[in-house]
Amino acid sequence: MTTMTTRDVMTMVWVGLVAALAMGLGACGDSAEEGSEVDSAALARARAAIPSAEQLQASAPGGMAMAESGLREQALVGELALYPQESYPIVLGVNSAVGDMVTLLKTVTGVPPTVYNSETQEFLWGPWPYEGSVGNVAVYIKENPPGEDFAYVYAFVRLMDNDLGGGSVVIWGGSNPDPDGDETRGSGLTLWDFEANHAFEAANNPAGAPEASDRGRFLALYGKGPSADDPEAEVTTVLAAFRGFVPSDNPGAEPADADYYYGQVATAEHTVDFLNYALTLDIDDGDGDPNTQVASAPELLDVKMVFLDQGRGRAEAIASGGDIADSPEIDLLEVVECWDEQIKETYLGMTAYGDDGSEIGAQSLGDPSGCAPIFDNSIDALMIPTLDDVDPTLKAQMDALATGGVQ
Repeated sequence: MTTMTTRDVMTMVWVGLVAALAMGLGACGDSAEEGSEVDSAALARARAAIPSAEQLQASAPGGMAMAESGLREQALVGELALYPQESYPIVLGVNSAVGDMVTLLKTVTGVPPTVYNSETQEFLWGPWPYEGSVGNVAVYIKENPPGEDFAYVYAFVRLMDNDLGGGSVVIWGGSNPDPDGDETRGSGLTLWDFEANHAFEAANNPAGAPEASDRGRFLALYGKGPSADDPEAEVTTVLAAFRGFVPSDNPGAEPADADYYYGQVATAEHTVDFLNYALTLDIDDGDGDPNTQVASAPELLDVKMVFLDQGRGRAEAIASGGDIADSPEIDLLEVVECWDEQIKETYLGMTAYGDDGSEIGAQSLGDPSGCAPIFDNSIDALMIPTLDDVDPTLKAQMDALATGGVQ
């Protein structure tokens, strides 16, 4: 059984993944033995290479789901906490992208493979006609030789004929399934290239509406397994990013970038869920009137959250740039919020800082003692993982891949 810390998966080297996929896609049609007897154990291992929803989806602790029921409240002590509510749609957005991708891959690979090469341990499903659009689709999974960064590589390909080498890779990734066969555990990297799918539609489906498809890319580096420090503790970490994302239901929206780092540490006694997201969002129109909202320069919003046992928790948010930066006095806003087991707010404090970093004003609801015990400490002091902990080199590599796709 492989053990890991919350940082282990972030240090994984994945430079060879693109080359491995390119070689496999180009060679599969020539070397695969169609009709050869499939090794059922090898097939089961290959299917386990596709990540599960449990590995990739962010949890929505406790009362975060209340926001979906229309129970949003103003920020008042004793009412539903602000940041768990506002973060719930963001969690839903990530989980929706992940869930659709996993369902698609699991559905295709759930049937017997079309081609199996026992010598190279390559599996191919399809090509089959793509229902609802043009061309064909195929899924490719290959077991790598020992010593590679990933035990398996996989791809979902769209193509107009049966030439896999000339197809458009829409989903691809590499993974290390759990050696004990637990499909909820393992590690890997996966990319959903909405941009490649959009380009394929635009080039091959002139009668369709490619503008109705999502744009941009979603990338996730994930890991789930027992902690190296405590084998009884289960650790889940996901580092994810959207780049240039434009949803299909709002094709005129400005392309959005967002970074996420989320996960969970579960022991026999407690469960700690954490979430950190950074994105551009127009939260201040600069007119000084809180009752109006006019589209203006977006701000950079960085939100860190932690929940204990699906309930009590703390959020720390920083808003900067946009209209805040254009203010003659305020350069940055910092907010701290705490809540109880029912996700009811116990404290909310906001501090404004000037260009020189000096505090120029503060307001609060409740008393900081409402965060005690435990959450009267900062998230950094509690040693909760955040985007600030991600290795800069890894962050730059992921940004390049999510921005430019497979070159």
